[in-house]
Amino acid sequence: MKQLNLARIAITVVASLCIMEASAGIPLGKHRVNTPKPCRNYSICRNMTSYGRDLCPKCQSEADKNEKKRINEAAKRTAQIKVKKLELPQDAKDYMGRPIKSECRITSLCGYEPGKIAPKVSRPTVDENGDIIVTEKLKKPFRMCNRATLRYSAKNSALYSIRLFSDPQSKLDENTAWEELTLMTEAFSAKFGDKISKWRGIKVLKQSDAQFSGISGQKVIAKMIQKDVPQRAALKGTAEKKKTGWELSLTLEDDFIKNASLDDADAERTHDTAGADAL
Repeated sequence: MKQLNLARIAITVVASLCIMEASAGIPLGKHRVNTPKPCRNYSICRNMTSYGRDLCPKCQSEADKNEKKRINEAAKRTAQIKVKKLELPQDAKDYMGRPIKSECRITSLCGYEPGKIAPKVSRPTVDENGDIIVTEKLKKPFRMCNRATLRYSAKNSALYSIRLFSDPQSKLDENTAWEELTLMTEAFSAKFGDKISKWRGIKVLKQSDAQFSGISGQKVIAKMIQKDVPQRAALKGTAEKKKTGWELSLTLEDDFIKNASLDDADAERTHDTAGADAL
């Protein structure tokens, strides 16, 4: 009789859990959404945070304060710059002290010009280094690349990195993604053939580096990275299998502009040479 009562109690408890989890939309046996987890800075703060958050309230408040400070500093720095663009001076040298050849430099990519001072935006993203970051849709896609991430230097608020990239492509396997990456480099050479002597592709590293025809103070890298494909929201109680795809990108980075002080570079010239092509 005692065993029968215990069995009834156990059944009642399980049934109650099923009702509670069903009403919360949580499958039985799954972790509850309010399960606490260690803060990302747990080794320092020793605090826990709620599921879905990386930082505890204290660390999040500090992170928000630091972000606001970086944004204010970037806005103040940019407002003090009286030129629209930093230009390469005639005696410019790269980080190894070698004279830079202006004829070897790429001055415009998809209409973006290295050296342009950051535009005014209501709430910019500023990383921990102080770089201003803007991500936007390309006006004209470059093959599968339909978006661009622009980085403006923490030192001078000038555009020094232009990264063109695609959404993760689930229809491409590793081999076809590499073929597409190769076609991207060929299209780039077709546009800037007088500046690029060759590409050095390393399939095992899933990237290809451009070799410039002379000292330019710049570098160009094409990469492929496997990422999860964003899924549309599924109906409650159903779960779609995660898909992966290959994100393709091509990045132009200007080391001279990144590290130039305002005294090292000239003001914008009177003419404008923004590209009208896809590149």
